[in-house]
Amino acid sequence: MLITFYSFKGGVGRTQLLANMAIGLANHGLDLVLMDMDLESPGLHTYFHPRAHERETPRLCDQDLAETPGLIDVLTEHLHGHQEPPDLEHLLLPLDHPNLKPDKGGRIRLLPPGRLNAQYPQRVSEFSWERFYQEAHGYAYMEYLRDRLLSGDGPHRGADLVLVDSRTGLTDVGSICTGQLPDILVILFALHAQGIDGARQIARSVDAYRSHIDQPRLKHVLLLPARVDDNGSKEDRDNMLKRAAAQLARRGTLLDELGDRIPYERSRAYGEPVVIGRDELPSPPLKNLRALC
Repeated sequence: MLITFYSFKGGVGRTQLLANMAIGLANHGLDLVLMDMDLESPGLHTYFHPRAHERETPRLCDQDLAETPGLIDVLTEHLHGHQEPPDLEHLLLPLDHPNLKPDKGGRIRLLPPGRLNAQYPQRVSEFSWERFYQEAHGYAYMEYLRDRLLSGDGPHRGADLVLVDSRTGLTDVGSICTGQLPDILVILFALHAQGIDGARQIARSVDAYRSHIDQPRLKHVLLLPARVDDNGSKEDRDNMLKRAAAQLARRGTLLDELGDRIPYERSRAYGEPVVIGRDELPSPPLKNLRALC
């Protein structure tokens, strides 16, 4: 199963939520692959530590991945005629975190965005998704990559779940992440008029995509209000939740209960920490998503 985490705009804690979900699900014994498709602004790796004997190693930074090939590299090679399939066993980077519980049997690996060196921005900006799909059988290649991540490929044991961090906005890569690839789409949005409208736009475009597919893969769209301050005005919060429910009706399942999100606390917003896996929060958030998994 592949789950995409998407937001129309940034600043809603999408990557932080994905990192927390990964820790929580791994602590429930699942084998996960994380796929950073926010290629213009990759940052998923910075929530984790490299797999090492010493668990006190610092969190990963861009310099750590300067020579680590990833998604944009294999896509570019394919676009330029390289026919060999990617070697997933060497592409996937084992991750660690102090909140991971090794005795639970779970595992987290990352498909990095690509070599995060000085040439990375140019490689991303010059990559043409239109040419990739029209001239290089891009749809089939992304289907192959999805299948190999989940089913396995040689020494690579297939993952139980692939979690995708999508780029924001209405973009080519965003459409791939929200339309073609996922079994489940989680749309995060801020609880204000612009956030609700953005969620409605992407949910509507996903509906249009599904209507043109004979057997659409996407089965569930979860609409998640993000960074809801439960210590603020209850009346204002409830009014905006009602507005979201009205405007997003029939676009997906609105996750408006506290158990469906990480409790928002200003003290935890600074530094965007991973809180799941601590003793006071032993289970992953999004109870509806856990049920679907």
